[in-house]
Amino acid sequence: MNYYAYLAPGLFYVCGHILSNRGRLAACLERAGLPRLGRMSYSYYLSHGMIVKGLFFLVASLGIRSHNPAIFWVSLPIAYACTLLAAWTWFRAVEGPLAGFLSSSRIQLPGRGIRVNPCPSVVNS
Repeated sequence: MNYYAYLAPGLFYVCGHILSNRGRLAACLERAGLPRLGRMSYSYYLSHGMIVKGLFFLVASLGIRSHNPAIFWVSLPIAYACTLLAAWTWFRAVEGPLAGFLSSSRIQLPGRGIRVNPCPSVVNS
């Protein structure tokens, strides 16, 4: 029997139960900085590929060509810290000011107040 089929729904159930009951674990997760990481997740998504690729080229240019797992595990936290720093910088320098600028009352975004029919083939009577 494949027990992995029960793993994903069980995990979603447990996470939903923990977060909906507002228990000690939910409070710890909220205080651990996870909401801040969640707000800058798009910046992380945009920057992590370039940073990891750049670190890969840097290591290759230094001539380190070892297949030793210890080098991987030592470089992993360094790469993660570099990607977090780049994402935080992008979030603070670009996303934060841009979000504040776009949410100001001076800017009227296109499409606001327009009602869209979700079924265009259905004619309203």
